[in-house]
Amino acid sequence: MRCKTQTVPILLVALFLVISVAIVGYSVSANETTEDKGFVLEDWSVDQKLVQPGEKVKIEGRIENQGTDGDDESVILKVEGEQVNKTEEFVEPGESREISFLHSENDEGTYSVSVELGSSDDRWDEGEFKVELVTSVEIVEPKDDQIIITAGENLSFSAEAYSGEDKNDPKTDDSIFTWENTEETGLFNTREAGEYEVSATYNGVSSETVLVTVEPAEAAQLKVIEKPSENTIPAGNTAEFSVEIQDRFGNNQKNGSFDVALEVEGLDPLRRHSTTIEDGESTALLDWSTTEGKQGEYKIRVVNDNGILDSDEVTLTITEKEDSSMAVQWWAFPLAISVIAVISLIYLWDADKIYFSLGKKTNPTTHEWKKNKGSDEPSEETEELDLPDEDVKRGLD
Repeated sequence: MRCKTQTVPILLVALFLVISVAIVGYSVSANETTEDKGFVLEDWSVDQKLVQPGEKVKIEGRIENQGTDGDDESVILKVEGEQVNKTEEFVEPGESREISFLHSENDEGTYSVSVELGSSDDRWDEGEFKVELVTSVEIVEPKDDQIIITAGENLSFSAEAYSGEDKNDPKTDDSIFTWENTEETGLFNTREAGEYEVSATYNGVSSETVLVTVEPAEAAQLKVIEKPSENTIPAGNTAEFSVEIQDRFGNNQKNGSFDVALEVEGLDPLRRHSTTIEDGESTALLDWSTTEGKQGEYKIRVVNDNGILDSDEVTLTITEKEDSSMAVQWWAFPLAISVIAVISLIYLWDADKIYFSLGKKTNPTTHEWKKNKGSDEPSEETEELDLPDEDVKRGLD
């Protein structure tokens, strides 16, 4: 019995020790977790992968404070494992700061870049840039500086970069050139007719341009490029259509002469107007006098005489003929008013002139004499000018 009694306290002590160790371990683990949640590096990069000797590259990113207290943090830039720059920023908990460094190297070669923090083991070491001296870039294929192709054809370009005058030791292949007016690989492939200047750039140095002229392919279609507005026109008016000869890519075709005509569905004969697009031109104007048809909708096509070229159908709606009588009334009314006003002004002006030429001058009460015009004598309020009889007679003449 004594052994069993002594065993119980021992077990209790052992259990207490186990629980204590577990609590201490949890506390230490929690503290470590809290300490680990400090500053971290986010979104770091090098802006240029290839530079000239002495040209600066930018290394940028941000630091984030994931801890519970605001604090200062050191950010260290290393190139080829050696510290080349350092900055310190204060960051509140839950916030971040943008950081950037500028760095250059004078010697050619490839350089590794890393960023570290002063208070934690977080590290970014995926940066890299290359320093290479390039003095000239040349397009080596094709060799001509002016090229003519047809729309839809492909043309491959390649270039070389050189350091100094030695053209036997190019710097690189054409896979990392920046091309103007071509695909990334230097493939020129366009369906749009026109002139294009193609050039290659490597490490900030550009080549001379190659002029590529793309001509339209074979004529393949007719297109109506201008038609009556809203596809509606009153009967009696003329519907005009501007048509264009195009290749299969929609480029204007100016080589060759083409006979084109309008076809109006439902009218006999179908063909209403035809013309010829002469060599060197690309468009033609076709018209249809709507007096030949009735009101309603008509399907219109532009066709080529040989039947090869055809356009999409255009729906044209012929509405009721305009009433011209209202148009006449609209301008006749103000015109009549204007004529009456002019005649009235002329009459009044001539009347005053004649009256004064008679040598008569009345005061504002002259109208009293007019009221008594049955009498041969003027009223007492009428003044009579003392003019010679010859002047009066001359005025009457």
